[in-house]
Amino acid sequence: MRRLRETFTVIGLLILIIAFYSSSFHHTMQCDEVNTLYKYASNPISALFAYTTPNNHLIHSFGVWLTTSLMGFSHIAVRYTAFMGSILTVAMAYHIGRKAFSHHAGLASMALLVMSLGLEEFTISARGYTLSTLLTLILIDLIFLSEHQQSRRRNYAIILVSYLLLMVLPSMVLLLFPIFIWKLWQLQQTRSKQHIFDIVGMCVGGLGAFFFYLPSILSGSALEHLGGFGEPSVLILFNQWMKLLYTPFSFGVISLLATAIGVTVLIVKSRQQKLLQGVALILITATGVAILQYMVTGHTLYARNYFYLLPVMTLLGGIGLSTILRRWTPVIAFSIVLVMSFSEFPSSGAIAINQLIHAIPEYQPETELLGRHACHITAAYYEITETLQEDIQLWSPDSQAESVMIPIPVGFPMSVERAINNNDYSIDQFTECQLVEDNYDWLDIYICIPT
Repeated sequence: MRRLRETFTVIGLLILIIAFYSSSFHHTMQCDEVNTLYKYASNPISALFAYTTPNNHLIHSFGVWLTTSLMGFSHIAVRYTAFMGSILTVAMAYHIGRKAFSHHAGLASMALLVMSLGLEEFTISARGYTLSTLLTLILIDLIFLSEHQQSRRRNYAIILVSYLLLMVLPSMVLLLFPIFIWKLWQLQQTRSKQHIFDIVGMCVGGLGAFFFYLPSILSGSALEHLGGFGEPSVLILFNQWMKLLYTPFSFGVISLLATAIGVTVLIVKSRQQKLLQGVALILITATGVAILQYMVTGHTLYARNYFYLLPVMTLLGGIGLSTILRRWTPVIAFSIVLVMSFSEFPSSGAIAINQLIHAIPEYQPETELLGRHACHITAAYYEITETLQEDIQLWSPDSQAESVMIPIPVGFPMSVERAINNNDYSIDQFTECQLVEDNYDWLDIYICIPT
């Protein structure tokens, strides 16, 4: 009876979380999402082999191609892979929390995950970060909580998860490296063959993923843009990471305090010491690599590259929160999800995109569009053509249009001449370009007359 009650509690909480996240599916498509959709998810070859920019999270792009091929180009189809990655992350957090400590720890881990608006944003954004959190938890379960379950299936699982982690983000080597080091240390201590199998499995999975990046590495396209990416300092990285993982701030404080209590509980009770050691090594490696990278290159990875640390810390936080709340944990977990359902995550660039959705049809059909110079226009193009089912006339030199519309989002570092060049045309193909006075305060709209 108790197990049945616990099962219904978990299912009920998960259904509430699904309903909460599903309500945000309608949000306007953003730049990175449409870049993935149009540039990489158009076919499986470009999804899996065209790593021309870090925007292509290979397995996620392949998932987007698969869902859009089966379901069309709706918001749900484009975002389904990321959405399911998030839901499975929450479910996996419960599984590990229960396995490591208790049923209440699993529920608390679920609630702490939902307290992050960063997770909400990635849940309904067609990006691969929720897949990285899911795979992180699966690997932690395999390495630290299932170590004695020696089987061929577990060996294959470690190969597959290691492979998929790097196929989502090459930066997930930040997770594999400390686990690899920990396994080497364990091998030295116990001389167990299972540690050898685990080490070999991680290496095989990592090398398998490497071959998918090889075409882009050999052509030079994989490294071409990497120097322009990243945070300019470790302090800014930490600040952006805190905003990403722990917004709203008040809930972030609760989560961090719960994590500290969870660490204390595991130390005092001497439970799951391997898990605690592994988490500590993962956090130390992430911090050390960020500092070292800044010292060598003058910048760090983006904060979102460290998003995989969220479920790692909420596992400990779930233990801490459940220790404090005890039998009140289910009530508080449901309350947290209900409170979060009234929160809105910040959508960067959404205002300019929403104004473009209205401005482009307003200026057409008399004025045709140049739209390849800003990703905001591509996002608006998706919403107009796929959601609103309206046509957009794009300008070419063969067009008979008497004027051309060139919208530039405010604050975008681009002149009208550069915008024309980015569309593979020349300013000489136009006699004049005039800035239009209108009500779109997030857009500078130029009307140019073709020669």
